[in-house]
Parts: sequence; C-alpha cells; structure tokens
Amino acid sequence: MKTQMNIKILDWITYLFIALFIYTAASKLMTLSAFEKVLSKVPLIGSLSHSIAWAVPVLELVISALLIIPFTKKLGLYAALGLVLVFTAYLGYIFLSMSAEDLPCSCGGVVSLLSWQQHIWFNLGFVGLGVTGLILYKKQKKLRA
Repeated sequence: MKTQMNIKILDWITYLFIALFIYTAASKLMTLSAFEKVLSKVPLIGSLSHSIAWAVPVLELVISALLIIPFTKKLGLYAALGLVLVFTAYLGYIFLSMSAEDLPCSCGGVVSLLSWQQHIWFNLGFVGLGVTGLILYKKQKKLRA
C-alpha cells in the first residue's frame, strides 16, 4: 500500500515539473524578445542573452520530454532538480546584486506576479519536490529489484 502511495506521489511530482516547464517554456517562447531584453540587463549574463533566451525554454521542453518517457525519468528528475537549482541561484544572485528598482523579471505568466521573495520560496518548493521525487524514485527501483 505504501509503495502505491509513493508511486502516486512520484507521479504527481513529475506532472508538476512537466506542467511548470511546459508552461514557462511556452510563456518565454511567446515573448522571446522581451525575455531576451530582460536577460540582457543582467550583468553576469547580459552578453549571452540571445543564446540563453533560446536555450532555457528549449531545455525546459527537453527536460519535460525526459520526465514523460519512463526510461529517462530518472535523468529527467535530476535535470529538473538541477535546472530549478540554477534558477534559484540566479534569482538569489539577481536579488542580492541589483537594486530593487532595477530587478528584471524574465518570468512568464502567473509566476511573474510573485514578489522576488515569493519566487525564491516557490523555487525552493520545487527543489524540495525534486529531492523528494529522486528519493521516491530510488525507493521504487529498489523495491522492483
């Protein structure tokens, strides 16, 4: 019974990551020039804004595909956790290195309505989900072995 519950929780974590990444990728791609413009204002990555503006949503879609395919789900979970950690580090860097009125927001859709602190907590929640997902994945694989 507990194993079934763990599988359901793992499935929901996977679905949440897929939904998040597809939603944010679509949002970024629909407003690509605005996304690139915001990235160009960030001191550390401004010169790479064009490449990053394309790479981030493509990476989000690739990770979503990895999560959908059962054979690559573990890799997808690691990649999802890694990307959310990078996003969280980026948010922390921006928040700490720029004045409040200069803070650029390159987030799309509903996520752009969050304050910087809320956004960091939102990302940390997904970090927790990623870690939990990997733990449950490993437990599931041990039980099947």
